[in-house]
Formats: sequence, structure tokens, C-alpha cells
Amino acid sequence: GIIADKASLGKMTLGAYFIFGYFIQTLSICIIGMVQLKKLDWSSVKKYDWKNIVYLGILDSLVGFFYIYAINTSDNVGLVSVTTTFQMPLTAVAGYFILKEKEVGWKLALGVVIAFIGLVVTAI
Repeated sequence: GIIADKASLGKMTLGAYFIFGYFIQTLSICIIGMVQLKKLDWSSVKKYDWKNIVYLGILDSLVGFFYIYAINTSDNVGLVSVTTTFQMPLTAVAGYFILKEKEVGWKLALGVVIAFIGLVVTAI
């Protein structure tokens, strides 16, 4: 997790961490994904889907870069951990307001409140 990342960054440069860390992750994902590619019906994948895949990949890479940057520049690993933990409730709230997901409104609100309470408890 985050402690292992911080320890690794203490032993190697940021550039080496990006090369080593992202290479291993990419290689692992490609090996796992090869099994799924054999099952894929390529005619069902539309141009719109490819665009979304590329956008998601770019945004996910940016999140990873900023995560490593935050770990590298911050001396407070707990703060970085708390902010990454709060990503899930914020995603749920954004889904409610942006995507208009109102089917499970009370469950969503309850989940966000519980997550916020857990965040406050762990931050104290």
C-alpha cells in the first residue's frame, strides 16, 4: 500500500519508481488482460467505446502520477491515505449530481455519511 510506496520512494529516485512501478503494473495488466481478449467479440466494440477507453486511461494515469507526487512531496503519509480513501464517497456524490443516479438515493446518502464518519474517526 501507501507505506510500501513511501518506503520505495525513499530508496530510489522518482524517475526510477515511475519506470519500475508502472512497468510492472502495465505488464501484469497485459498478462491478465490477454485471457479476456480471447473471449472478446470485436464487432461489439464501437468507436465511442475506444474513445472512452483512451480517456479513462489518460485520466487514470494522471491520477497515478499525482498520487506518487503527493507521496513523494508530503511527509504526512496519513493525510495522503485519507484523501485517497475519500475518493469513493466523492465519486458516489458526483454520480448522484452529474449522472442523475437517483435509484438508490437513501442508500447512497447513508453510505456517504458512513464513509464520512469513518474518515473523521480515522483522521482523529
